[in-house]
Formats: sequence, structure tokens, C-alpha cells
Amino acid sequence: NRNQREEVLLPILSISVAGKKQYAVVRAIWDSGSSDSFITEKIAEAIGLDVIERQRPMKLTTFGCTAEKDVFLDVVLGRLRLLNGSWMVVELKVVPQLGIEQRKLERSFPALAKLRGTFADSYSEDVDVPEQLHMLLGGDVKPRVMRAGLQMIGPNLCAFNTAFGWVIEGQSGQPTSRSRT
Repeated sequence: NRNQREEVLLPILSISVAGKKQYAVVRAIWDSGSSDSFITEKIAEAIGLDVIERQRPMKLTTFGCTAEKDVFLDVVLGRLRLLNGSWMVVELKVVPQLGIEQRKLERSFPALAKLRGTFADSYSEDVDVPEQLHMLLGGDVKPRVMRAGLQMIGPNLCAFNTAFGWVIEGQSGQPTSRSRT
């Protein structure tokens, strides 16, 4: 059926981010179309990220918006743990929330568990990692974390190698259960 849509898997990672108080493992979405990276206030405050700039003026455009909004965001430095055990410092803009829920993927796509095992990717199903997304990694980080390796694992599904592990992205081959307009 041409009108039937396939579920799209967005590049979701489980990342350790450290502040001066502690570290947390959070879910992050990789959005290489975003020029900046973001973290939620909840996590930034909980782990004690140092604010390096207060209320930086920015122009922000989000999904579904046609106009830019003028916003003022705090800027923090976060340390992200890489797969090799080293840490990378990243500038993050602090936002109240990202407003995206990520459901447990293996429940919806059993074949994905096998793929994840094959590629040992960065997404973790650990119960300690909240399903709410608390970080968005933008195009500002991509050149620093991309590694050699791209695998086509379906007609419209690929895995690409990063310093955080493999990330899976594309159409799942599974019909979507959500209605769309």
C-alpha cells in the first residue's frame, strides 16, 4: 500500500554527561541539521554544569515553525564520555525541555534487538536511563565524533559509527501505528 508509512528511527544515543557534582546517563537525539547542541535545565542543574555565559541571545527555529524566535539561553560546558573512555567537552545551550518522548524500541521492533547486538550501538535499554530526551547533539558536534563506518542494514535503514558507538537511523520497515496528516 503506497499510503502506508513506515516508522522512522531517529538517531538516539545513551550518553554519559558529567558536571562538577556528578554525572548522568541521558538519552540524546542526534540532529545534524541543528547548528547548536542543547541540554535540559533538569539535567544541567542536577549534575552541576558550569554556566559560562548567562542569557546568550539567539534566534531559534524549531520543527513546525516558520519564523525564528528571539530567545535568551544560558550556555554551559558538558563533558561527554566517549566509547574509548575519554571525555569530550561540548558547549550546550540550556533549554527548559526538549519535548520529545522516546519509546522503548525493542518492544516495537523485535528485529532491532538483533541489529543493535550486531552493531553494539550507543543506545541502551537500561532502566536507569530515562526515556525522556534530555540532550540534542547538533551539527556543531558531528565533525568531532564521526568515525569511519557506514553500514546499510535495510533498503532505507543505516548504521553509522561515532565516538559514542553505532547509531541506527532511517525507515524501520515496520508500518507506523500513528496517524499522520
